[in-house]
Amino acid sequence: MDPKLPSILPFISLNEMMNDEYRDVVVKRVLNFRQDPKHKFQKDLEQAIRKRVRVKGGFLDPLKAPSGMLIKEVIKEAKYQDDIMGNILRVWVISQSDLAEKVRTFLTNKGVRVSDFKNGWDGFLENIDSKEMIEEANDFLKENPNFDFDDAALMICCQQWGASRVDEPRKLKIRGHHNGFWKSVGKGSAIRDCAEKK
Repeated sequence: MDPKLPSILPFISLNEMMNDEYRDVVVKRVLNFRQDPKHKFQKDLEQAIRKRVRVKGGFLDPLKAPSGMLIKEVIKEAKYQDDIMGNILRVWVISQSDLAEKVRTFLTNKGVRVSDFKNGWDGFLENIDSKEMIEEANDFLKENPNFDFDDAALMICCQQWGASRVDEPRKLKIRGHHNGFWKSVGKGSAIRDCAEKK
Protein backbone atom coordinates (compact mmCIF):
# COMPACT_ATOMS: atom_id res chain seq x y z
CA MET A 1 0.00 0.00 0.00
CA ASP A 2 1.17 3.52 -0.78
CA PRO A 3 2.40 4.98 2.55
CA LYS A 4 0.87 8.32 1.55
CA LEU A 5 -2.62 6.83 1.61
CA PRO A 6 -4.61 6.27 4.80
CA SER A 7 -4.97 2.75 6.16
CA ILE A 8 -8.57 1.78 5.43
CA LEU A 9 -10.74 -0.94 6.94
CA PRO A 10 -13.32 -2.62 4.69
CA PHE A 11 -16.97 -1.73 5.20
CA ILE A 12 -17.76 -5.22 6.47
CA SER A 13 -15.51 -4.58 9.47
CA LEU A 14 -18.49 -2.61 10.79
CA ASN A 15 -20.26 -5.96 11.25
CA GLU A 16 -17.83 -6.78 14.05
CA MET A 17 -19.28 -3.79 15.89
CA MET A 18 -22.91 -3.59 14.79
CA ASN A 19 -25.46 -5.95 16.32
CA ASP A 20 -27.90 -7.91 14.14
CA GLU A 21 -30.96 -5.92 15.24
CA TYR A 22 -29.54 -2.56 14.27
CA ARG A 23 -28.09 -3.87 10.99
CA ASP A 24 -31.61 -5.13 10.14
CA VAL A 25 -33.02 -1.64 10.81
CA VAL A 26 -30.41 -0.03 8.55
CA VAL A 27 -30.89 -2.52 5.70
CA LYS A 28 -34.69 -2.29 5.81
CA ARG A 29 -34.57 1.49 5.72
CA VAL A 30 -32.25 1.44 2.72
CA LEU A 31 -34.26 -1.10 0.72
CA ASN A 32 -37.50 0.77 1.42
CA PHE A 33 -35.98 4.16 0.53
CA ARG A 34 -37.39 5.63 -2.67
CA GLN A 35 -35.97 8.58 -4.58
CA ASP A 36 -36.86 9.76 -8.07
CA PRO A 37 -34.64 9.89 -9.98
CA LYS A 38 -32.55 7.21 -8.33
CA HIS A 39 -29.26 8.33 -6.82
CA LYS A 40 -26.06 6.82 -8.24
CA PHE A 41 -25.50 5.00 -4.94
CA GLN A 42 -28.93 3.34 -5.22
CA LYS A 43 -28.03 2.11 -8.70
CA ASP A 44 -24.67 0.85 -7.40
CA LEU A 45 -26.46 -1.02 -4.60
CA GLU A 46 -28.91 -2.61 -7.05
CA GLN A 47 -25.99 -3.72 -9.20
CA ALA A 48 -24.24 -5.23 -6.17
CA ILE A 49 -27.43 -7.03 -5.12
CA ARG A 50 -27.91 -8.49 -8.60
CA LYS A 51 -24.30 -9.69 -8.54
CA ARG A 52 -24.17 -11.11 -5.00
CA VAL A 53 -27.66 -11.98 -3.74
CA ARG A 54 -29.57 -15.18 -4.55
CA VAL A 55 -33.22 -15.47 -3.56
CA LYS A 56 -34.80 -18.93 -3.50
CA GLY A 57 -37.87 -19.45 -5.64
CA GLY A 58 -36.47 -19.04 -9.12
CA PHE A 59 -35.94 -15.27 -9.10
CA LEU A 60 -33.30 -14.56 -11.75
CA ASP A 61 -33.40 -10.91 -10.70
CA PRO A 62 -33.36 -10.78 -6.88
CA LEU A 63 -34.83 -7.26 -6.98
CA LYS A 64 -38.06 -8.75 -8.33
CA ALA A 65 -38.46 -11.03 -5.30
CA PRO A 66 -41.01 -10.16 -2.58
CA SER A 67 -39.65 -7.50 -0.24
CA GLY A 68 -39.42 -9.76 2.81
CA MET A 69 -37.45 -12.42 0.95
CA LEU A 70 -35.08 -9.87 -0.56
CA ILE A 71 -34.45 -8.08 2.73
CA LYS A 72 -33.59 -11.36 4.46
CA GLU A 73 -30.99 -12.29 1.83
CA VAL A 74 -29.48 -8.79 1.64
CA ILE A 75 -29.06 -8.72 5.43
CA LYS A 76 -27.24 -12.05 5.21
CA GLU A 77 -24.92 -10.95 2.41
CA ALA A 78 -24.21 -7.56 4.03
CA LYS A 79 -22.19 -9.41 6.66
CA TYR A 80 -19.74 -10.75 4.10
CA GLN A 81 -19.88 -8.71 0.88
CA ASP A 82 -18.07 -5.38 1.10
CA ASP A 83 -19.69 -3.88 -2.01
CA ILE A 84 -23.15 -4.55 -0.58
CA MET A 85 -22.33 -3.18 2.89
CA GLY A 86 -20.58 -0.13 1.44
CA ASN A 87 -23.48 0.76 -0.83
CA ILE A 88 -25.98 0.14 1.98
CA LEU A 89 -24.15 2.72 4.10
CA ARG A 90 -23.94 5.21 1.23
CA VAL A 91 -27.68 4.93 0.52
CA TRP A 92 -28.43 5.06 4.25
CA VAL A 93 -26.62 8.41 4.48
CA ILE A 94 -28.60 9.93 1.59
CA SER A 95 -31.83 8.52 3.09
CA GLN A 96 -31.00 10.44 6.29
CA SER A 97 -30.31 13.79 4.63
CA ASP A 98 -31.54 15.92 7.55
CA LEU A 99 -29.47 13.96 10.08
CA ALA A 100 -26.46 13.98 7.73
CA GLU A 101 -26.56 17.76 7.35
CA LYS A 102 -26.96 18.37 11.08
CA VAL A 103 -24.13 15.97 11.98
CA ARG A 104 -21.87 17.59 9.37
CA THR A 105 -22.59 21.03 10.84
CA PHE A 106 -22.11 19.72 14.39
CA LEU A 107 -18.72 18.12 13.62
CA THR A 108 -17.52 21.09 11.58
CA ASN A 109 -18.41 23.49 14.40
CA LYS A 110 -16.33 21.33 16.75
CA GLY A 111 -13.37 21.62 14.42
CA VAL A 112 -13.55 17.98 13.31
CA ARG A 113 -12.52 17.29 9.70
CA VAL A 114 -15.51 15.69 7.99
CA SER A 115 -15.05 13.10 5.24
CA ASP A 116 -16.04 14.13 1.72
CA PHE A 117 -19.09 12.06 0.83
CA LYS A 118 -19.62 13.27 -2.75
CA ASN A 119 -18.19 10.09 -4.27
CA GLY A 120 -18.89 7.86 -1.28
CA TRP A 121 -16.14 6.19 0.72
CA ASP A 122 -13.90 3.18 0.26
CA GLY A 123 -14.09 2.08 3.90
CA PHE A 124 -13.27 3.34 7.39
CA LEU A 125 -10.10 4.71 8.91
CA GLU A 126 -8.70 2.01 11.16
CA ASN A 127 -8.58 4.14 14.31
CA ILE A 128 -12.30 4.49 14.98
CA ASP A 129 -12.58 5.70 18.57
CA SER A 130 -15.77 4.29 20.08
CA LYS A 131 -15.69 6.39 23.25
CA GLU A 132 -15.13 9.61 21.34
CA MET A 133 -17.98 8.67 19.03
CA ILE A 134 -20.31 8.01 21.99
CA GLU A 135 -19.40 11.34 23.58
CA GLU A 136 -20.03 13.16 20.31
CA ALA A 137 -23.37 11.38 19.80
CA ASN A 138 -24.45 12.37 23.32
CA ASP A 139 -23.39 15.99 22.70
CA PHE A 140 -25.16 16.00 19.34
CA LEU A 141 -28.41 14.75 20.89
CA LYS A 142 -28.34 17.53 23.48
CA GLU A 143 -28.68 19.96 20.58
CA ASN A 144 -30.84 17.67 18.42
CA PRO A 145 -32.97 15.53 20.76
CA ASN A 146 -35.40 14.32 18.09
CA PHE A 147 -32.90 11.93 16.50
CA ASP A 148 -32.23 8.31 17.46
CA PHE A 149 -28.98 7.74 19.35
CA ASP A 150 -27.79 4.80 17.25
CA ASP A 151 -28.56 6.64 14.01
CA ALA A 152 -26.63 9.67 15.25
CA ALA A 153 -23.67 7.51 16.30
CA LEU A 154 -23.58 5.70 12.95
CA MET A 155 -23.76 9.00 11.05
CA ILE A 156 -20.89 10.38 13.16
CA CYS A 157 -18.93 7.19 12.49
CA CYS A 158 -19.51 7.53 8.74
CA GLN A 159 -18.78 11.24 8.50
CA GLN A 160 -15.79 11.32 10.83
CA TRP A 161 -14.12 7.99 10.00
CA GLY A 162 -15.43 7.25 6.52
CA ALA A 163 -12.42 7.32 4.20
CA SER A 164 -11.61 7.51 0.53
CA ARG A 165 -8.34 6.29 -0.92
CA VAL A 166 -7.83 9.76 -2.37
CA ASP A 167 -8.05 11.40 1.08
CA GLU A 168 -4.95 12.82 2.63
CA PRO A 169 -3.86 10.68 5.60
CA ARG A 170 -5.50 11.79 8.83
CA LYS A 171 -3.84 11.26 12.19
CA LEU A 172 -6.58 10.72 14.77
CA LYS A 173 -5.66 10.01 18.37
CA ILE A 174 -6.78 6.53 19.46
CA ARG A 175 -8.44 6.55 22.87
CA GLY A 176 -10.16 3.20 22.90
CA HIS A 177 -10.46 -0.07 21.03
CA HIS A 178 -13.14 -0.08 18.35
CA ASN A 179 -14.21 -3.74 18.45
CA GLY A 180 -17.62 -4.49 19.92
CA PHE A 181 -19.23 -1.10 20.49
CA TRP A 182 -22.46 -1.98 18.68
CA LYS A 183 -22.74 -5.56 19.92
CA SER A 184 -24.46 -5.07 23.27
CA VAL A 185 -28.21 -4.43 23.33
CA GLY A 186 -30.15 -2.93 26.21
CA LYS A 187 -30.96 0.36 27.93
CA GLY A 188 -32.21 1.58 24.57
CA SER A 189 -28.91 1.83 22.73
CA ALA A 190 -26.81 -0.89 21.15
CA ILE A 191 -23.81 1.43 21.03
CA ARG A 192 -23.83 3.29 24.34
CA ASP A 193 -24.13 0.21 26.54
CA CYS A 194 -21.03 -1.58 25.30
CA ALA A 195 -18.92 1.59 25.37
CA GLU A 196 -19.94 2.27 28.97
CA LYS A 197 -18.61 -1.16 30.01
CA LYS A 198 -15.09 -0.32 28.79
